Amino acid sequence: MRNITVSVDDDIYHRARLFAAKWDTSVSALVANFLEHMPLFSRLLDDARAADAAKANALANTNASIEKTSS
Repeated sequence: MRNITVSVDDDIYHRARLFAAKWDTSVSALVANFLEHMPLFSRLLDDARAADAAKANALANTNASIEKTSS
């Protein structure tokens, strides 16, 4: 197992400590869990971006249809 050092602003560290305490864990465990599950987070972000793009495309198509019928 490797140790890493991460530098963050005091405010971010404080919020991370509060979050970790709420879940009865440590900041170190939070970071390790995040790093372990990065592929899942990446897929979730990709899916969310694709859904946003599909919504924007559908809205653009709807607006174009409305403009055609009102002309």
